[in-house]
Amino acid sequence: MITKMAQFFCDANMATGSADEAYNKIYALNMQLEEGGKSISAAKAKILSDASDEARVLKSAKITLENIEQLINALKYLQKGMQNEYAHMS
Repeated sequence: MITKMAQFFCDANMATGSADEAYNKIYALNMQLEEGGKSISAAKAKILSDASDEARVLKSAKITLENIEQLINALKYLQKGMQNEYAHMS
């Protein structure tokens, strides 16, 4: 079970990396926007980037990654508890 979750973690980690790359591209494009003949500020570019679909996908990917990590830790804790129980039974 833990190995299966580890594979899910790897897949989620790859998805998070891809989402982060897409978000950074949007941020870079927003930094190049012009407002009245001059570049917009980094704060405005971040606000525009955070309102994008890429930001939503990145946030979702990070949440998924954190959830899988918590599940893996819970399974490891359960596995350790079961091993201790079996050790005391013999």
